[in-house]
Amino acid sequence: MKGYFRASFIAASLLAAAGGLFLGGCTDVDDTIGLDLVPDDQKMVIQTKTIDGIKSYSAFSDSLPTSHLRRMAFGSMKTDFGTTTVRSVYQFMPLESVKHRGEHYFGEGAVLDSAYIVLYINNISGDTRIPQNFNIYPLKDTMTFEQVYYPNYDVSYNVEAEPVFRFKFEKEITGSRPKKIWPIVADGETADPETVALNERAEAYLQKIVDLPKEVWEDEDKGEGLFHQAVPGFYIENYVAPGDPEGNAIYEGIMADSYTMTDLSYLSIYTHTGEGEDAEVLETKFYFDDKAASYYKLSNLSILLIDHDYSTATNGIDPADFLKYQVAEEPGEGGKMPSLEGVPVEETVYVQDMAGAAAYINFDADFKQKLTDLLTYDETEYSSLYINRAKLILPLADDGAGNYPSELKYALKRLGLYFEYKGDLPVSMPDYPYMDEIMNSTESSFGGYLNYSRSYYEMDVSTYIRQIITNPDKTRSQLWISPAFNASGFSQLGEVMLANTPDRPMRLEITYTLIK
Repeated sequence: MKGYFRASFIAASLLAAAGGLFLGGCTDVDDTIGLDLVPDDQKMVIQTKTIDGIKSYSAFSDSLPTSHLRRMAFGSMKTDFGTTTVRSVYQFMPLESVKHRGEHYFGEGAVLDSAYIVLYINNISGDTRIPQNFNIYPLKDTMTFEQVYYPNYDVSYNVEAEPVFRFKFEKEITGSRPKKIWPIVADGETADPETVALNERAEAYLQKIVDLPKEVWEDEDKGEGLFHQAVPGFYIENYVAPGDPEGNAIYEGIMADSYTMTDLSYLSIYTHTGEGEDAEVLETKFYFDDKAASYYKLSNLSILLIDHDYSTATNGIDPADFLKYQVAEEPGEGGKMPSLEGVPVEETVYVQDMAGAAAYINFDADFKQKLTDLLTYDETEYSSLYINRAKLILPLADDGAGNYPSELKYALKRLGLYFEYKGDLPVSMPDYPYMDEIMNSTESSFGGYLNYSRSYYEMDVSTYIRQIITNPDKTRSQLWISPAFNASGFSQLGEVMLANTPDRPMRLEITYTLIK
């Protein structure tokens, strides 16, 4: 198998751009006069061709880190893919800005008055008509900030047995939603024993923070992590009370940023010292995220813990078919993709946000041979081939009668292609420079968007196909199909089924120029 590029392809592409100088047209004029005077290496034929035969597999992206994402997410919802549940771990710090370091000491004898939690809800997936309750548990011990955490991390060993707070989302909309978390009931109000016990635990937890000695607050200038040793952070999960229906929504919250002093998501504790006219009221805000910290021990760790239960799926998804990562030998390292040898090809593959199902495709030797065969046209072998444009088409799966799932409203608006989808960040293919898009707020020519009218995703993969033709044996041919990279994509659920059947194949549509 050979792939060809010659220096003359540059001249050929210029001639093609000039309007197809040697293309025949609907005219009585003989426009081939002088063609025999053109050197062979500048004679061109422009063709289009559709190539299928792409191998597809079901996969799972559980080795993508879900820590330090600067997003909150919590909730549970059911879709055609089954049930997705998100739980979270968050640290917080009383660090409003650099100039306020060490000034958060409540004072000796400070009296706890009340506390609020404010969560800025940025995105909602699912149906919010069913209320959801959430429990907040204290962590027992500090979490290692430098460690990389994955969505299946087991944090149960480090969570207190009983919650200290509970809040409810009911018909929520996007925007900042303050929630009073203590007192849970007003003085003198009748409450059930469970609520009374919750109220007492909340008071004890908050009072512990208020009573921290002054040296803990002064440590904000030293960065020894004394606050996180005393108050390791929160663990949040949804709670279904007996007799209540299960919720069906996942909420994404943005954490606060003290560089801009934006009050997005935070905990406020109100206290006072003194009595009567001499009383002084103090409010201290604890940010769930703070980029202004100079020391990593003062920065806040966030972890999204994501569970996918496919047992209730209605679309035929079967985790037994998923390609699995090899187990990482070192803690915090993503696994490596296993060999495709002996792995069955799947005609329906699944793609989810939130580190769930993903698809894996392979341009094998037979497919690469089809690309090399393009060099022969009309029984003539051409010396060079230039890819004008190559589009990868990924069709949506239907029910066989042209109908698509009712949950298509959750379909991902954009997909990306990656050489690797694990570790610190996915490594994208040449046509999809996601880092350029993020850093420069520009959109590449890659595309990747869902065409609703044609029911497929279309991706410009011209650069990648040129590389295959030029160096077929040196170009990686295995690619992930996963959501277009975006940190917030981990906390807004989207999912789609893709087809690769004989009547709806994944395919490559190529426009190319042959040079003799």
